Amino acid sequence: MNDVLDLNKTGNVPEEIKEAPADGGGSAQVSEVPVFLSSLSDFTEKDIDLNETAKAEKKPPIDFARYFILLVCLAVFAFAGYSIVNQLFEYAEAANDTDLLREMFYGREDALSQMQELRRARITRPIQDILSLQRQTVREIGVIVSEGVAVADQMRAQLDGMFANIQNMYAWIKVSHTNVDYPVVQWTDNDYYLRRNVYGFAQTSGSIYTDFRNDKNVDKNLNTIIYGHNMANGTFFSSLMNLDKHEDSFNDAIIELTTPDGIYYYEVFSVHVANPMFYYRETWFESGERYVEWLYEMKERSKFQKDIIFTPQSRIITLSTCTNWMARGNPRLAVHGVLIDVLRYSN
Repeated sequence: MNDVLDLNKTGNVPEEIKEAPADGGGSAQVSEVPVFLSSLSDFTEKDIDLNETAKAEKKPPIDFARYFILLVCLAVFAFAGYSIVNQLFEYAEAANDTDLLREMFYGREDALSQMQELRRARITRPIQDILSLQRQTVREIGVIVSEGVAVADQMRAQLDGMFANIQNMYAWIKVSHTNVDYPVVQWTDNDYYLRRNVYGFAQTSGSIYTDFRNDKNVDKNLNTIIYGHNMANGTFFSSLMNLDKHEDSFNDAIIELTTPDGIYYYEVFSVHVANPMFYYRETWFESGERYVEWLYEMKERSKFQKDIIFTPQSRIITLSTCTNWMARGNPRLAVHGVLIDVLRYSN
């Protein structure tokens, strides 16, 4: 009876028992379901106070798969964080190296100022003299300002210093309307400088480098090819995309290549996206006619167009970089320029 009373306190006794007569004169209407069994229907594990042994036995097994996945995720997160930090450090290191190299190349501030004056003076001159370009292989035009040759000689002296410090130095390249202003190196293949700086040390950003097939004497090259990464931080060849996006930049863009033999000026005549397997990087042609056909094909592929006349004596430069587009085949951005002027040194 005590058990029944205890169960009544929990409210589990059927209503028939609760409503039984209190005078004792009659018999209570008892439910067909016993009180104990009725209370059992609401009984759960939470109503049982387990001892320590039972609790230990009741513990669920360790989910090793879940812990393993968690550890893998943490490891991936840590590695990604390390990679990002390491890349930022490399970007900073590459930027510092570039600043030092530019200081070495341009020298004193007054020499840099003179060079900028020379560039401004040359911009006012005709960019493309088609008839002269057709008549001779290399068009050598005297600088209007007399101090022009002196400035060129100063740049030659700076370049000689860089050749002494950088073993595989090839030239210095600058492209208007972009941030391209870097030394160019060369190796016996086209992979060495993909992940090395100009001194040959490992670096993600690599270097600006010329094709191994190019002669060190630019006068001998039909097509001088130069490669550079399209970096996410806007360095190296990434700003060449400006020429693909803005027609005004394309129209008067000049590529300036300073070498031991002179300063070469190229007018950009084509910018296009190409499959890396496409033959936009040719350096040899079976005939002069085939070479001219190829030049016109590169011109026609350009996003923007110019009136340019090519001959077998034309000399060009090709700049190549990744587009970083999530597209099949990892397409490249190709920029072509035709030689319009060479500034020779006085000695």
